[in-house]
This record gives sequence, C-alpha cells and structure tokens, in this order.
Amino acid sequence: MKIFKRFIFLGILSFFFSSLSIGEARFPKSSSKKRPLSTHLQLEYFNTVSNYKLLGQYDDLDDKNFFNYVAAYFSIDYSPIHWFNVETFFNTMWSASQTGKNLRNKFGMTYTGLGFTFLQKIYDFQIHYELRGGVPLHSIAKNTDEIVLGDGSYFINPNLWFIYQYPSKLFRIFYNINFLYRTHSLSSLLFNSFGVVFQTQFINTGFSTELFLPIIQDAYSQTPNIRWDITNKVNGGSYKFYSINPTSLSFTG
Repeated sequence: MKIFKRFIFLGILSFFFSSLSIGEARFPKSSSKKRPLSTHLQLEYFNTVSNYKLLGQYDDLDDKNFFNYVAAYFSIDYSPIHWFNVETFFNTMWSASQTGKNLRNKFGMTYTGLGFTFLQKIYDFQIHYELRGGVPLHSIAKNTDEIVLGDGSYFINPNLWFIYQYPSKLFRIFYNINFLYRTHSLSSLLFNSFGVVFQTQFINTGFSTELFLPIIQDAYSQTPNIRWDITNKVNGGSYKFYSINPTSLSFTG
C-alpha cells in the first residue's frame, strides 16, 4: 500500500515585527477514503542576521553574528473514517550560529506529540476542529553553551480551520485561528492565518500570511535579560526562539 500521500517542501521567507514565528508554518490537511494512512514531510530553511522591531525597523546582530537552521517536520496521519483524523508528529533540526568568534552547530530532536481533528463538510466548505499537544525533546539550561533549538516547553494548541474546497479540487482557500498555550512561564499566543493550497496527485504547494500576538504575557516581561542572556550567548542574539512576548507578521510559500 502506498502510504505517501504528499510530500511538501517549503522554503520560508518571513518578514517580522519584533520576533519570528513559533514553530513551523502549517496548512490544512485533507483526508482520503482510499488512503487512510498517510505520511507528511515538511522541510524548512531559516537564516537571519538581524531582528525586526515595530514599524519595519530592525537591528543587525552584533559583530556579524548569524543564526540559521534546517528543520524537518515529520508526521503520520490515520483517518479511520472521513471525518476523523489522528496525527503523531516528530520534529528534528540542524542549526548553526556565530556569536563573536564562537561558531556553534547542533543537531537534535525538538518536539513530538499528538493531534486530533474532526472534519465537518457543508457543500464545498469544511470546518476542522483540531487539538494538538507537544512534548519538548530538549531543555534549556541557564548556563547552556549549546544552540537553543526551540522554546523547550510543553504546549497545547487548539485550532479552528474554515476551508473552501474548489469543486475541481484544484485548490483550497483557508482561514485558521488558533491558540498556543506554552509552559515554563513563556507567553501564550493567538494566531490568525489566511492562505491557499494548490493540490495535485503527488505534491501540494501553498501560500499563506500569518499574524500572531501574545495574549498571556511572559513571566519575565519586566526582566527580559533572563531569556536574552541565553539567546545572545548561543543563538547569535536572534529572537527566533525563547523570546519575550513575540509578535509576528509572516509571509510563507
């Protein structure tokens, strides 16, 4: 049985206001009566030499510092019936950074978790009710000398998707709103995204824009150096991960 339903390669170029996106860009999933078991692979490349601030301003990282990574997001989906889907996911990452004269690199596992999705169809429209939860496979110590590959927190992520499926199934237009609750005193975020996915038998391509804002403040909002001292040391000063109250507007393809 062929279980490879689709292979998605995403090169991500993002423009941010104060920080960068949390985790991978996501697109709505589709179930298949013929292939209840499917695998999904999403690759992401990221590189930064500056941090964006409000109103389009940005600060260069000090002393030609940089932070980059290649991440692989792998998931297995099982749809026993057309309106219900179970997902298990597993994320890995290779990263490199430079802070002053110190060049670091690291490969590691970042997250694993489960997701459940209920699908409701009304003519050419679909509503997906989704709940995901993740367990970090790495931790962040205050005295760490290794690259930070993520936020190192547990998370719960309820999602609501509104999808229009063009009758020919050539493309799907979607709107997604979701809430990301994170432990370890990190801020919790509200996401809004809008996009389109073009579908063929072997590959899907997608484009989206996403905005997220903190709605529960970071416990260290008044003392941000507790987090910044770590990322300035090992991630070249990049705010990609482990940042204070990130706000982001991103464009993904």
